[in-house]
Amino acid sequence: MKKPDYDELRIFRHDSRVDIKADENLWNNYNKHLRKLEVYSFESARKSFNTTARILNIPEGIKKTLIGQTDHSIQRHYDNFNDPELLAQVQLAHLQIMHRFNIIELYQMWLKKMEDLFGAQNSELYVGASSDIVYKDHLARLEGILNIDRTIITKKPFWAQKPMISK
Repeated sequence: MKKPDYDELRIFRHDSRVDIKADENLWNNYNKHLRKLEVYSFESARKSFNTTARILNIPEGIKKTLIGQTDHSIQRHYDNFNDPELLAQVQLAHLQIMHRFNIIELYQMWLKKMEDLFGAQNSELYVGASSDIVYKDHLARLEGILNIDRTIITKKPFWAQKPMISK
């Protein structure tokens, strides 16, 4: 039987706001293993994500939402992230950052590395397309979802716009 309010997808079983020591130990343990694997830390990944968001001129509130930071300014009381248009802006910002990081290509490179190391064939996991194609598809789906609510995306990211033809 499941416990009430049990979330099987939850990664962390402790409350980081209450059990600060367990939270600190968990992240120290993760970072120790990342160093052994000669992989960058989570902090480094968050800095890269935040820097990329700043380069892309993503608004501060959306950037904090995407990185999972709490906005301590008074502004947090006035932003309604349930509003479909603001939700669309958050989703578009996320797609822009993922596109900038070439996440699809990195994912496929990771799958190839796993095949090389472990000999596993995961051909059904490959996306089989470039980031541009995948993100344009996601954008089209997002627009379809928002059209149900009659919300219009007012500004598309550069990679979703039609190429300009020069004469």
